Amino acid sequence: MLVLSPDTLKESCWKPENQLWYAHDGFGCSPTAIGRSIRCTCLNDEEMARWNRTDFTGVLKEEFLPDWAREKLQELKLNKLQQMSRSEKEQALAMRINLAWDRYEMSLQTLSVSEVIDQIADVSAVWMCRDALLKDMELYSDEQLIFLLSLFDPLDQMRDHLAQEQEADQMEQVNDAIRCLQKELQESQKIKTPGQGGMSMK
Repeated sequence: MLVLSPDTLKESCWKPENQLWYAHDGFGCSPTAIGRSIRCTCLNDEEMARWNRTDFTGVLKEEFLPDWAREKLQELKLNKLQQMSRSEKEQALAMRINLAWDRYEMSLQTLSVSEVIDQIADVSAVWMCRDALLKDMELYSDEQLIFLLSLFDPLDQMRDHLAQEQEADQMEQVNDAIRCLQKELQESQKIKTPGQGGMSMK
C-alpha cells in the first residue's frame, strides 16, 4: 500500500483518499531494481495508472489504513487473485516473499556486525520462514495461496507462527501456521478471509 505525494496530484485532488494506491507490479516495487515504474490502483476511485517510485512518499502498513480503505484493498486483492491462473499465483507469491526478504536484507545492512549477532535468532526465523514458504509451493491449496497473497507481508506475518510449529515436519508447520494466522486475523482484526483449505497432492 503506497502513499502518493500530494505534489504529484492536481490541487483539486488534494485529499487523503486520493493518495492511497495499491501497487500491482513493476520494477519500482523492488528497492534493489534499476527500474522505477509501478502499476497501481487508487483506492478511492479505482483509477489504474503507472507512477514512478519517486512519486510516492512511502509505504503504509494495512494496520494503519482507515476501515473504508482496508475493505477496498481486500476487495481489489481478491478480485485480482481470482483472475489469476494457478501458476501466476505461485509466481506472485514467490516474488512477494523474495521482495520481502530483499527488504529485510537491506535493513540488516544498516546494522553493525555485533547488532546482527544480537538479532541472530530473528534472522534465523526469517530465513527459515522464507525457505518453508517457498518449498513445495505446488502443494498449497488454492485457498492457501489466495490467503498468503492477501497478506501485507507474508514473510513478516508468518514467521512468528511458523516458529511456534517447530515440532512438526516442515509442510505441516506451514499448514498449522496458516491456520493460526487466519484465526488470529479473523478474531482480532475482523478481516474476511478465504476458506482455510489444506495442502494436498495433485
